[in-house]
Amino acid sequence: GCCFVNTGDSYVNERDVNENGKRGGGNNNNNNTREVKRRLTGIKALKAHLRMEHGMTLCDLCVDNKRNFVYNLQRFTPQGLKKHENDKQEGHPLCEFCRPKRFYDIVKLHEHLNKEHYKCHICEKQGRPNQFFKDYAMLEKHFDRDHFMCHDAQCLAARFVVFENEIDLRAHEQGVHGTTRRDG
Repeated sequence: GCCFVNTGDSYVNERDVNENGKRGGGNNNNNNTREVKRRLTGIKALKAHLRMEHGMTLCDLCVDNKRNFVYNLQRFTPQGLKKHENDKQEGHPLCEFCRPKRFYDIVKLHEHLNKEHYKCHICEKQGRPNQFFKDYAMLEKHFDRDHFMCHDAQCLAARFVVFENEIDLRAHEQGVHGTTRRDG
């Protein structure tokens, strides 16, 4: 296991700590005499210690996603954590639909958006990528307002029956429904 030492707020292997609680383990020639304060078991204990003893915290997204040792992760004051999360360069992007949910980076945000929300395939086709909507109801409003949606009950139930232009919509209505909206 590991023990937390007070000098440098770091962890050391228990085998490197001798029976007197001094760093140096089996090597008595080591003059490094950092005292062990207490044993911390896991990230929860470390976070509690940082919060209670130092008024600091770790960024959960960095802890969960960075490929780094915990002792290399930056510690933040509560205000510093907010600044870190909101930083345009180094921060964590926000899902505007799931506020206040943040993601480690833009790649993780896009994974979330593609999995949990809806993208307009017509806008994508027209060269306007990444037009996301919170849910299908919002996407359907967009379809109806900005594109050419089939309003037949069967097509509304099937969802995503929308076209880039009026000609394609009319061809669909004639071919699938045998009539167009203009025909009545």
